Amino acid sequence: MSKIRNALESLAGRFSPPSDALARVARFKERRQHRRRIAVGAAALAATTLTLTIVVLAFGRLSARQSSGPAIKAAAAPASATASSATASASATPVPSDTATPLACPSVGPGGYTPVFSVNSGASGSTVTVSGAVPHLDESGAFVYETDGRIQLWWNVDPDQYALLTPGSLKEPPPAKPGGILLLNEQNVSNLCAFAIDFQVPNVPPGTYPILVLNVGGDSAHLEGFVTFEVTG
Repeated sequence: MSKIRNALESLAGRFSPPSDALARVARFKERRQHRRRIAVGAAALAATTLTLTIVVLAFGRLSARQSSGPAIKAAAAPASATASSATASASATPVPSDTATPLACPSVGPGGYTPVFSVNSGASGSTVTVSGAVPHLDESGAFVYETDGRIQLWWNVDPDQYALLTPGSLKEPPPAKPGGILLLNEQNVSNLCAFAIDFQVPNVPPGTYPILVLNVGGDSAHLEGFVTFEVTG
């Protein structure tokens, strides 16, 4: 044992400890504490980041839910606007003719719609009156209402050519006698049960001329009657 001790003491004598050993220990301890503080700060930073991420996600979902409500209402707005537009359009639509309120006109027997001329002859410039009942019933007896229904008096048109006087016709009927054709007068009879129209005999040579009585409405025309009028001078 003495030999081993002597050897160890001999070796210890050769070793000289550094003079800054305590300073090194202090620095090591300080570095270890610094690393611990960094680790704690990193952990706190990570926890803060995670918390902020959760808050941002939660706020984003809440905002999405809140914004989805008005979007649904906005999408529903066009439907209500369309309904309002449809209602306004329906109120502005003219009442169909078959739903119009019938006029309280007296009943007319067979031949009752034939127009009556006050005279069948006269001099140029004289006044003639044409009267009659307004035909508001069709062939089936149903009430017919025309917002632009008119009775027209046409001079010097062949009764067989009256269809050419229909509104929108691209061809004018030829005169039945020498001279031209002439619209003598017309009257709106949409809300009338009877009509009475005056006209002056045109300044034409003496002779006989046809006068047509047309019932015009929309794009159609119906011949109610005609006379052969004699111009006496």
